Amino acid sequence: MPVEQTTIIQRSVLKLGGSVITVKGDPALILRRRELERIAEEVASVHASLRPAVLVHGAGSFGHQIVARTRIHERVESESDRLAWAETQILQNELNAMVCRIFLNKGVPAVPYQASSSGRMLNGKLQSIELRPLRGLVKQGLMPVLYGVPAVEETGGCRILSGDTLTVAAARFLQASRIFYGTDVDGVFNKNPTKKPDCKKWAKISQKNWDQVKHGLTGSSNTDVTGGMAGKVYEALQLSREGISARIFDATMEGSVNRVLKGEPLGTEITW
Repeated sequence: MPVEQTTIIQRSVLKLGGSVITVKGDPALILRRRELERIAEEVASVHASLRPAVLVHGAGSFGHQIVARTRIHERVESESDRLAWAETQILQNELNAMVCRIFLNKGVPAVPYQASSSGRMLNGKLQSIELRPLRGLVKQGLMPVLYGVPAVEETGGCRILSGDTLTVAAARFLQASRIFYGTDVDGVFNKNPTKKPDCKKWAKISQKNWDQVKHGLTGSSNTDVTGGMAGKVYEALQLSREGISARIFDATMEGSVNRVLKGEPLGTEITW
């Protein structure tokens, strides 16, 4: 049974994985436009108070392919490395603009928010980022849209400031109560569900079963330079200690985004 609207957490962050919005494993830059339009319609169809305060999306084929090929997240030394860095940022900007345009066309006031302009990385970890304008946009009823990008590394070069990291940072800064991770699988499994039909889904992950769960977690089966499912679950579990729970669900399933925003327990819940 759907949860009554009075029980819904109103401030949430929705993360759409790169495999949901692009053909991630394809070196061609292919946007899943119909998928995005359907998701945008589902977000638009819920009451404004139930919509995510912030949307974050992954880079998908627009980022992981070029980074894996050029290795700019490991070193930036030559002019070709710098050109690849610039190209990667531009590709992310273009993807973000397309995502925002689709949501805007469906009646959701989505606005781009470029995290690399203020994000500061040290040894591959996010040290600080300016999010005060993010709060201002949210207060005025807009939905900022963040996205994974290469950001300046203080020891030199760049590191990937992933969408998952930005999701955690935004949720913590806004004191959100929920994070929804829209992926292309229906939660967290003990084996890769695309390869192992006998896999088991974890309906809930907490400190009680974390030791069991972590042995079955692996990275993404697609080209992913930011940690895949294992990194996502680990960060979500750490954040849940602060009272921000998470849900990982299949955003490619029709109606799923609308349903999780209304409180239905799809996929896997992560809570401390």
